[in-house]
Amino acid sequence: MRKVLFIISNLGGGGAEKVLINILNNIDYTQYQIDLLLLVEEGVYLDKVNKNVNLKTVIPRKKSNKLFHRLYRYCSYKLYKLHPRISASLLIGKKYDLEISFLEGPSTIFLSHSPNKKSKKVAWIHADLVEHRTMSYEKERKIYKVIDEIVCVSHQCKNKILELYPEYNKKLKVIYNLIDKDEILRLSDEKIDFTFDENTIVAVGRLTKVKRFDILIRAHRLLRNEGIKSKLVILGEGELRNELEELVKNLHLEDTVYMPGFVENPYPYIKNGGIFAVSSDHEGFSLVVAEALTLEKAIVSTNCTGPTELLCNGEFGIIISRENEIALKNSLKELLLNKRLREEYERKALKRSEILSKQQVMNLIYKLIDEEKAN
Repeated sequence: MRKVLFIISNLGGGGAEKVLINILNNIDYTQYQIDLLLLVEEGVYLDKVNKNVNLKTVIPRKKSNKLFHRLYRYCSYKLYKLHPRISASLLIGKKYDLEISFLEGPSTIFLSHSPNKKSKKVAWIHADLVEHRTMSYEKERKIYKVIDEIVCVSHQCKNKILELYPEYNKKLKVIYNLIDKDEILRLSDEKIDFTFDENTIVAVGRLTKVKRFDILIRAHRLLRNEGIKSKLVILGEGELRNELEELVKNLHLEDTVYMPGFVENPYPYIKNGGIFAVSSDHEGFSLVVAEALTLEKAIVSTNCTGPTELLCNGEFGIIISRENEIALKNSLKELLLNKRLREEYERKALKRSEILSKQQVMNLIYKLIDEEKAN
């Protein structure tokens, strides 16, 4: 039985974390022993970790105000920050056949300190590394030098890495994010307390700068200025909540913009909404676009890595330029006013969703796990 370690910063409400939970729920535990190491024990998906997974953590969650626990957490943090190699030696050890950093940045840095020279080390990249910087190029190049294989969540994501580090070409492979289509369809039938109409625009993502929900809110305001009735629902939580709420207030959109926070089951919102919108500056794969395709939605997305690939440069959804509220408004308006066009994109979405095979993705993951480290 091969022993596998997944490493990730935390289990917050992002797409990569959700994909990891999907993978852990679909692995054959009769064939593999799986450990999950969190750099910080926190996040909305903590209680979703499969019961067959052995959960480990570098910095434990805040469970109480007892002096011993606070001191232990503080010492764990200091050890991790000041002596990551020691921390990695204590928590990773030398017992794994495969060690996977499932998100670029801190978890990959931590993996690079692994003391296990015999294990195969894999870094999973979910972002456009040209646009999304977590460290200097020099440091990043050194870290990926000790990585045996690099998994990219899209071909465009892979091409971006090749722009930066062409010398790592032989390490790169593409595995699309795992989505469970049957589960999405089942959950999308759940009843929720919200009144939808065909002019409801839905968006999902963390309330962070990169998602550019400010652009989407401004585009919605432009629609209202032109007398086009619509609602905007943004599902997610993040550090920009206060800023976005202030923008909604300043634009007098309190009656038409809804931000209910992180929603464990977003699928009824996506299914019952009229249009799905992505306003991001950059993405790696865009799990929410894949989910919207599964739910047969007409999609408008900015031309960032991931969505552009999934939508085939506009064949299966409308692609617009980034940071352009007028272009976003115009595309949303076109779909809101042209029911026949919207239905055409809905049919195309269903057809495109056929590429999102759960078994195909799991087979690629099993192959990754089973292949021995190259000498």
